[in-house]
Amino acid sequence: MAVFNKAEVLEELGDDVEFLKELSELFIDGLPEQMDDIKKAISINDNVLLNKAAHKLKGGAGNFGKNAVYETAFRLETIGKEGNMDEAMEVYSVLEKEVEQLVNELNAI
Repeated sequence: MAVFNKAEVLEELGDDVEFLKELSELFIDGLPEQMDDIKKAISINDNVLLNKAAHKLKGGAGNFGKNAVYETAFRLETIGKEGNMDEAMEVYSVLEKEVEQLVNELNAI
């Protein structure tokens, strides 16, 4: 899965680079709180909170098309929805790496 397809997203945004930059800044600014919410949900084994927190992150990541962060947040959302928290921490570790890659790509715009 691609970190992020800049050309595809720009096409959907009418080639508005400034708007993409604004979306990127808003997304990046909200990331620490969103990641903390997901990690907290996992640490206290709260599948309902995990579902909500992962859903919120997925929505923000979706502004950048289909990407690894979106897909992994969706996996965590599903884990929360199904209530089987066994693999949540492992998936969160993957998410951390993917978020870092996406942030690096967005900062390069």
